[in-house]
This record gives sequence, structure tokens and C-alpha cells, in this order.
Amino acid sequence: MIIAIVIGVSCLFWIIAAILFVCAKGVDRRISESKKDCVEKTTATVVDVEEVYKRNVDTYNYTWYPAYEFYVNGERVVQKSVIGTEKNSVQTGQQTILYYNPENPHMIYVPAENQTSVSAILKIIGIAFVICGCLAGIIGFVVSKNM
Repeated sequence: MIIAIVIGVSCLFWIIAAILFVCAKGVDRRISESKKDCVEKTTATVVDVEEVYKRNVDTYNYTWYPAYEFYVNGERVVQKSVIGTEKNSVQTGQQTILYYNPENPHMIYVPAENQTSVSAILKIIGIAFVICGCLAGIIGFVVSKNM
């Protein structure tokens, strides 16, 4: 009975790790596609920073989403970022370099947003779950041999 529980726990850790690695791969793919498609470089100005309140079961936090203004062929484009930031990391009026897709200027890539950190965090947590899954399997094996 104990062996079945330990195998189940170990498998659960491995499944969660696999899900995290798949999510990290998706983030990497999205970043790669954005870099490939967004080839026109421009200087943009932060015109707004939207504060979004997010509540979980017992906690809450705020995330800030900057809106960037830039011009393409004389036309004003305002695009809100899909990457949330910390409160003081972006200020209204701040200028930054961004890249946009010339066929769809609302598709942007902002190097300063450091989107690769999301992927790295998912991978690190995934590795931790792999290690926990291995440890659970080893502990289960040792316990079953001592019974």
C-alpha cells in the first residue's frame, strides 16, 4: 500500500514538472515568434500604466501593465503590454525601445520587459518538481526494502 502511494506521489511530481516544462516551451516559442515578426525598431513612450487587482483564495496582489505609444507612418499606435510589471518599474512618460510587426503594429516586443524570466522561473520550478519526484521514488524504494 505504501509503495502505491509513493509511486503515485512520485508520478504526480513528474506530471506537474512536465506541465511546467511545456508551459516554459510555449513562452519561449511566443518570445521567439515575437522577435522574428517584430523587426521594426522604434522609441515608444509609456502613456498609461494600468493597475490590475488579482485575488486568489487567501491572497491578493497588483500587477501593472504599461501602454506604449509610438508612431508608424505618421499614425499613432497605442498598445498595452501583455507582460505585467512591478509597481515602480515603469512610469508614465518613460521612453523605451520596442520592436513592432510592420504588418500589424499592435504586435510588439519590448526587450526591457525581460520576458525570458517567466520561462526561466517555470523551468526552475519544473526542475524542483523533477527532483522531488526522484526523491519520492527513492524514499519509497528504501522504505519498501526495509519492510
